[in-house]
Parts: sequence; structure tokens; C-alpha cells
Amino acid sequence: MDKVFFLGVDSGANGAAAVIGPGGDYVAAFRWAGKGGGPGPALEFLRRYAPEVQACYIEQVQIFRQLPVNTILAMQTLLINCGIWQGLCTAAGIDYGLIKPVSWQAKTGAPKKTDRWRVAAGVWPSAGIKGPAHDGIADALYIASAARADAIQGGLFGAGSPGGLKRGL
Repeated sequence: MDKVFFLGVDSGANGAAAVIGPGGDYVAAFRWAGKGGGPGPALEFLRRYAPEVQACYIEQVQIFRQLPVNTILAMQTLLINCGIWQGLCTAAGIDYGLIKPVSWQAKTGAPKKTDRWRVAAGVWPSAGIKGPAHDGIADALYIASAARADAIQGGLFGAGSPGGLKRGL
């Protein structure tokens, strides 16, 4: 294996997948089209980097019962997208873990949502993050950074976790 990559997936409506290198440098990103296009281009992107992906996190989506019904219904798309990304990673042969937003944000020191794309544009200038429409790429880069940090510490895929995966961190 010549290269080592870390993959992060933001499964939101404007979600994305992002790949970073061993030093945390930007390698590539794929912006989820959501409507139209289907999952084919996303699977092609994942397969391109799969052989070198050492660690991958997908953002874990949660819905709480106390939320208003309209909010719960609107969040269904997030749950569906999260499942699609899990299937795509599996199809590409990439082991993954699920990570809660609060966990990846704490691990990476990510700023609040409204500022995240601006900060990410400075950290990863070659990613081409130009505004709030690219917040999925920004989040995916931070999620990839969390996977990198945990892989370096040896804590991503722990012994005794189902299927070699450590989920719900």
C-alpha cells in the first residue's frame, strides 16, 4: 500500500464524502447530489480510494422522540442518506464506523455550524469550499480528520466490536 487515506462522510441533505491524507491534507471530495444521479457516482468515488482507506467515519444521525413530528419527518432524509452511505461503503469494501456529531466536533475542534465552511476553506484551501452550499464538504473533511485522529491513536476499529467495526462513538 503506497498511500494511506482517511475518509469522512457527512450524510446530510447537502452531504459529501471527503478523503484526506496521512498528514491531514486534502485529497478529494465528492458532493452528494441527492436528487437525481443516483448512487452510482458516489460508489465510483469510494471505489477509487477504497484500497488505501485506512479509516472511515460516517456521521451518525439520530432522531429524538421529543422533537416535533414535522421535524422528525424532515429528518427521515438524513436517516435514509446515512443508510445509503453505509451501503455504498460496504459495496466499495470500506470498513466504517459511525460517529455522533458531538464526538467528531469535539475531536477536531470544529467551529459552530455557521462558521465551519469558512474555517474549513482556510484549513483545506485546495478543497474549493466557497460558501454555505459546500458545508457538507467541510463537515466531511472534519469527520475524516476525526477518523485520522482515532486511527493514529489506535481506537477506530477496536477488538470485540461487531464485524471489526466500532459503531456509535
